[in-house]
Amino acid sequence: MLNNILKNRKLKYGLVSLLAVVLIGGAVTLAYLSKSTEAATNNFAPGEVTTEIEEKPEVAGSTIKKDPAVKNIGPSACIVRMRVTISPGSIAERVNNKQENEIKINFDEKAWKYNEADGFWYYQAVVPVDGRTTALFDEITGITDQAGKPLKDFEDFQITLYQEAVQTEVTINGKPVKATDATGNYNSENAMRIWAEFDKKDNQ
Repeated sequence: MLNNILKNRKLKYGLVSLLAVVLIGGAVTLAYLSKSTEAATNNFAPGEVTTEIEEKPEVAGSTIKKDPAVKNIGPSACIVRMRVTISPGSIAERVNNKQENEIKINFDEKAWKYNEADGFWYYQAVVPVDGRTTALFDEITGITDQAGKPLKDFEDFQITLYQEAVQTEVTINGKPVKATDATGNYNSENAMRIWAEFDKKDNQ
């Protein structure tokens, strides 16, 4: 089965790259969409943030081991968020539903914080240059049987990961806002203010 894992193919369109990894003979597709942002307009300080998703997929019987994390390849420190989209909707309804037909995705809810308002998982730390986040999740169960073959109704199953990264400091209303406090520790409130400013500029 692992022999069927295709090599990553990168399609770059400006700042957006799409990586598709096909597992289990094409029966399960895990797609990754990453967006690296250049924060060089208006309130964002000149600079560049470049990130990429890293993971090592492995099918181990009824468990798909995956550890998607975001690596900061420079040249600036950044904050990161990731969105997980599952399709079709009938499958998405089964994710972590605590029922008999549950598909379990083991999210790291300590290092990542989910925001129901926008559907993003926010990494709760600054990622330095050459650093990486912890994995958003480390395994998926309920998709394959003990032999590693897809269970019924998973022919069109897809998980899409979309990540964004932005610099750790912006100017809002003439005042600098940092994603860290005076002692250098991550400040969640300020980080969310930066993301709000990023979303405002991104939607203009």
